[in-house]
Order: sequence, then structure tokens, then C-alpha cells
Amino acid sequence: MRSGGSAWLTFFVALVAATIVNLYYVHAYHQYERYGIQTTATIVDKRIEIEDKVDGEKRIYWVKLEYEVGLRTHRVETKVTNVHFRSVKRDDTVPLRYLSHTPLRFEYPQNYNRDWAIYSQIFALILGIGWLVSTWTAGKWVVHAVLARRIGRHYVVPVSGLYRLSKKDGDEKDDSKTKHQLLWREPNGGLGKSLPAEKQQFDGYAKGDEIIIFVFKGKSYWRGDVGDRIPRLSPIPRVKRR
Repeated sequence: MRSGGSAWLTFFVALVAATIVNLYYVHAYHQYERYGIQTTATIVDKRIEIEDKVDGEKRIYWVKLEYEVGLRTHRVETKVTNVHFRSVKRDDTVPLRYLSHTPLRFEYPQNYNRDWAIYSQIFALILGIGWLVSTWTAGKWVVHAVLARRIGRHYVVPVSGLYRLSKKDGDEKDDSKTKHQLLWREPNGGLGKSLPAEKQQFDGYAKGDEIIIFVFKGKSYWRGDVGDRIPRLSPIPRVKRR
């Protein structure tokens, strides 16, 4: 989670939610394509509902429609966008589609479900790309770190210091809750950094203290992040093919 898994989880949950929404609109679109009956409705009323919110007012726009199904006249009310609300007037006639087996289920504005099926599909695609990127980013770090712990070179190096990540302007959090990183000097002269963590995770470490790191393909990892190397229990030595 500290190496990017939290972003992976966020993208995954959002992707699942977007996929469910997309399936809903795709199903509705096919329902109206198969069983929908086209008719004309009359706008008999319009109203604006105002809700008080902490950050101001929220306006919800409603139109009331009247349409006939056989010998019965139905009156229904539905939410619309601000733009659509201002584009229609009372007594205007508008296209409307209802389901033959459930006349009170209707689609308005026209092609509403088709449009939202497309929008939600595009949104799900973007989330899917983000999920794949976060999977690759976090997974690459984890795989590399595991290989470093397993087969990387083992070094004992001194701690160079503790680095506090920048706090946002106006952030009044306690310094102990701010993310920090443990720093060390790598054998090749580069600067090594631990994964970010709260300050108490590094209690007991001061500048000059010795820590164990594993180096693999030019990158170092602190034992406190990746864990101890598992000892080999087999007496048979490792061999390599020439």
C-alpha cells in the first residue's frame, strides 16, 4: 500500500463502480431500443428546487410532462440539466419514449440512456487506464524490492538523516503525523530513500546509525521496508548454467 497500492485500490473501486453504472445504462438503452414506443409529450410545468448546502445553494431543475398511452393520460416529472431546462417552455411538445410493458418508465430527453452509456464507457476506460498504470507502478516496485531482498547485495550503511516531506500551506497537523523518509548514502555514492511513513516509524534511528540495505540493479531498499532476507535451508549450493 505504501508503494502505490492505495492508488491501485482507489482506481479499482472507481473502475468497478463506473462499470456497474455503464452496464445499467447499456441495459436501459437496449430495453428502450427493443420495447420502447415513440410518442410526443407536452411540457405542462417547470420548476426549480433549491437546496441549501454548506458551500452554497444547489439548484435542481424539473419539468413535468404529459403524454397519452391508449386512453390514459400520464403526468410525470423528471430532472433535467440547466441547459435543457432553459431550452424548453411550457406547452412545448417534445419527443418521449416509454416502455410498452411499463408505460410509466420513460426516456427523456431523447437518447438519454445511449448518451450516458457512451459517457460512462469513456469514463470507465480512463479509469481502466489509470488502474493499469497504478498496477504497473506499484507492482514494479514490489517485484524489484522482493528480488533485491532475495538476491540483491547486502550492505550495512550509516543513516544520513530523516527527511520530512513538505506540508501543505495551512496544514496544522502534528509534525509526528507528517510523512518522513529515512535517508542513507548508497555504496555507489547515490542517495537512498525509504518509503514515506509517519515519524514514529523511524523512532530509534539517528544520523550515523547503521542500517541494512539490499541493492539490486543500482537501486537500494531498506530492510525496514522490504523485510529480512529468508535464509536458504537447503545445503545444496546454487549453481548457474554457463
